[in-house]
Amino acid sequence: MEQTGQLIRKYAHSRSLMFVWMFFATIVGGVGFFILSLITHIGKTLHFNGNISILYAAGYGAIVIAASIVLITIIAIKSQPVFYVYENAIRSTGKHGDKTDFFADIEDLFIFLMGGFGYRTSCNSPWIFVGGRISGYGELTQKFRELHVKHRGDQLFKELMEGKTVIFHYISDEDARSKSNFASRNLNYPTFNIELTQYHLRIKDSVIPVHRIKDIKSNYWIEKSEIIDVEGNLFHKMHPAAVISFDVLYDLLARLQESTANISR
Repeated sequence: MEQTGQLIRKYAHSRSLMFVWMFFATIVGGVGFFILSLITHIGKTLHFNGNISILYAAGYGAIVIAASIVLITIIAIKSQPVFYVYENAIRSTGKHGDKTDFFADIEDLFIFLMGGFGYRTSCNSPWIFVGGRISGYGELTQKFRELHVKHRGDQLFKELMEGKTVIFHYISDEDARSKSNFASRNLNYPTFNIELTQYHLRIKDSVIPVHRIKDIKSNYWIEKSEIIDVEGNLFHKMHPAAVISFDVLYDLLARLQESTANISR
């Protein structure tokens, strides 16, 4: 408890989503039973000239579809991990086990632009995904991002002040575009390094002093992010979702510029 901190909230499956599918299954099943009940009235109060087997097929078919919806919903709910957000860590429990990761140790956080996110502690660790079937998903996403920036940012900023180089990862624009549109649980794409020191930012073979970065502009309509220097020149351009753990990188750049400004005063 001391290491993870106090529990903030538990996030489980969405009850509203379960209710919608169960309600839909009830309607479909009800239609099936209604059709079967009509068969008993044929020749008495109901006139039907067609093949009665069609009614049997429609009735039992609707009931089977309803049962399938219920079964699939139950399986989906049971397969959905449960997340516990603490002050310093996040715990996921489900069919893949019980795992607690500290926010300070999470290297990669990928935000799908169409909803959902995935995180891992290193390139050798499996991704853990969070989707919209979680109750309070929007709140969970916001809280996760805030705590990740705070704890991971504090740790990396300390390393930067000690003269170390910290590494961020990014994927190609093509892969980022694919993942921003289709939030499938597959992020096994080649990654490339972004190197950040106390004084410089390196992307590929291009280097810019941190104090010369003026702004990072992102336009999600045209799916483009640009790093602009103090003279208004373009330093680097990429897809908005390409940089993994972008929130932490952005926060570190701001903190480095602020620390530099305070020293120069």
